[in-house]
Amino acid sequence: CVTHLSSVCSALRRAQTYDKLAFDFVWATSRTAFVWKSARLMRGFCFPALLCMLLGTRSFQAHFFSRCRLIEHPLVPPKRFLAYAVRPRVPVMASENLKKVRTMVAEVASKHGRKSPPEVLAVSKTKPAEMVKEVYEAGQRHFGENYVQEILEKAPQLPSDIQWHMIGHLQSNKCKSLLEIPNLYVIESVDSQKLADKIQNAASSMDRTVRVMLEVKTSDEDTKSGLSLETAPDLAAHILKSCPNLIFCGLMTIAHPDPEKAEANFRDLSALRDRLSDELGLPKEGEGSLELSMGMSGDLEQAIAAGSSQVRIGTAIFGAREYRNMKEKRVLDAQTPAEAVAQNGGVEPPQSKPEGG
Repeated sequence: CVTHLSSVCSALRRAQTYDKLAFDFVWATSRTAFVWKSARLMRGFCFPALLCMLLGTRSFQAHFFSRCRLIEHPLVPPKRFLAYAVRPRVPVMASENLKKVRTMVAEVASKHGRKSPPEVLAVSKTKPAEMVKEVYEAGQRHFGENYVQEILEKAPQLPSDIQWHMIGHLQSNKCKSLLEIPNLYVIESVDSQKLADKIQNAASSMDRTVRVMLEVKTSDEDTKSGLSLETAPDLAAHILKSCPNLIFCGLMTIAHPDPEKAEANFRDLSALRDRLSDELGLPKEGEGSLELSMGMSGDLEQAIAAGSSQVRIGTAIFGAREYRNMKEKRVLDAQTPAEAVAQNGGVEPPQSKPEGG
């Protein structure tokens, strides 16, 4: 029984259809039952678990495993165990969450005297195409991804009028692959002249234009990346002068987690936008003005008050991020390219893949 259960769980591990914590629990309990030669434990834990995994749907398996975490001791009576196991987990209603987020953004914008609310960018990092489609059908068109591989995998499965935003660090060797996405709307994370030139060369070879934003480091945290407030104008001037296939359209930043510091970060980015507009002869409002991509769920109000054009919302719409294992979580959640390399044993980490099912 233990051997068979192990092989089934290994298959589920590869298929990514189980809850990690529950897997560890069921596996450890089955080993204990085998060692103790306890018929009651074998009957009460191993056989129901095996039956659920073999005969249940993926949804039922997920519910089964999600309830296992509530059990703190291996001697819980079988009936109570199964009652917990089959109680379904409340599903994430992404479309409903989107409506709530839009309402909240509109209320905050009105509170601060904004004529119109900023654009909501739905960040679908690690989420399956099916969930993105649900949010699309609720009226959302702008979606943000952190990894090129996720856009490459999701874009062909989804409607062509989705406007994809690349908001994560872009490796220079991924530029051409990214630009092969016809409905790529903007790259928000340009942080060096080298990267700008790589994107320009790829766009020129494909005879297309691409909108770009500069990622600016407004926080004093070492984990954040981006251009300094002092060097950003130089790169903006370089793009306008030497990159005819790039359309410089705005600035992006990730603020400090401390609310007071975040407010100052947003003010700094807004002031930089005004400075660039004056130097480059661009309007400060309306068509042709530079956009500000700043603000997430935790600092939404401060960003909108400072003039954000776009807020990036992920978890509040799609629910918590999903990872195949803890190593992937550490690598994909790394704040800077250097940290990502360090977390991945000194090599460039592979691009993230969306969760299945």
